[in-house]
Amino acid sequence: MGRHRCAGRTHGAGDRHGTGCSTALACERLGSADVTSIEVDPHRLEQAADALYSCGYTPTLAVADDLYGYWPEAPFDRIVAACSFRAVPPALLGQARPGGKILLTLSGWLYGYVRVLLTIGEDDIAEGQLLGGTVSFMSARTHAAPAFGNPAHWAAGLPQTGRAARHSPERITAASKEAFHLRFLAQCAVPDVQMTTVGEVVHLVDVVSGSAAALIPVEGWWDVRESGPVRVWERIERVLSAYDEAGRPGPETFTLHVHDGGQHLRHPHLPDLPLPRP
Repeated sequence: MGRHRCAGRTHGAGDRHGTGCSTALACERLGSADVTSIEVDPHRLEQAADALYSCGYTPTLAVADDLYGYWPEAPFDRIVAACSFRAVPPALLGQARPGGKILLTLSGWLYGYVRVLLTIGEDDIAEGQLLGGTVSFMSARTHAAPAFGNPAHWAAGLPQTGRAARHSPERITAASKEAFHLRFLAQCAVPDVQMTTVGEVVHLVDVVSGSAAALIPVEGWWDVRESGPVRVWERIERVLSAYDEAGRPGPETFTLHVHDGGQHLRHPHLPDLPLPRP
């Protein structure tokens, strides 16, 4: 649950365990009258409401979809989302006051994540710096990745011969902070791609365009085979190469710009990376 109103009116979305803990913290700091919290699951909202009321907190609570916020209580000074989105939902931009803040997590079908703190300008224009760390949240239900079927079926349409990959898939799969960051950047380049590993083979599948790729380990290098209109691994390689050439900048050096023309991740030494249309 959660879209709180901070230093005025706060709204929060998604106290995912039904405890009401994050909402209680907002109420303690701001007062219940200035906190609105929503949850898409009625059972979880009921659990959280019981916990909150037993502690003497009485925020505005509602069963509502995180993606659309809660217009009846808008506008808000602060919006805190405890779920993740492929792009910033327009409803949240519309419900924040000019000068207000939105804290949310961006995610996608490659399970790349990043947190961003946006400041709202006029006419639903917003921008903000990416935040460091490895925070992840469950996706909003309508932003979750679709089922893509059997990887073997996709691999059957790949060419019999490939090329040497310029970058190892471990660049985006390793258990490191840099790989966590790189997975999100790669995801921006191929927003409709999903990834799975079967044995030692890494499969990439794009259910929107029908494109696919497989990376096969071969004694110290990776053989990549691709098919379909989108060369998915080639696009990821371009991002990885540009990142290396820019000096491997951390997430705090990127900003997200939201405007009528879309949503773009920007860095002074890298090409803009667009987010999917919300």
